[in-house]
Amino acid sequence: TVNQLISHLERITSKEGKVRLIEAVKGDARHTFADISKARRLLYWEPEVDIVEGLKRTVASIKEYYDLK
Repeated sequence: TVNQLISHLERITSKEGKVRLIEAVKGDARHTFADISKARRLLYWEPEVDIVEGLKRTVASIKEYYDLK
């Protein structure tokens, strides 16, 4: 969920996110049912890292790119 993603990022960055809940707007996807089974089946693809490790690497890359400490 988006809330889980925020929670992971807060732990990784040691910073509290500024979350603002708003009403859904036309065009928002209420449920996506995101699934990688088709990529697995057709492309024989498997993720190399889990979501937390991927977020850690992304945060580290952004910090390096912007020379953030």
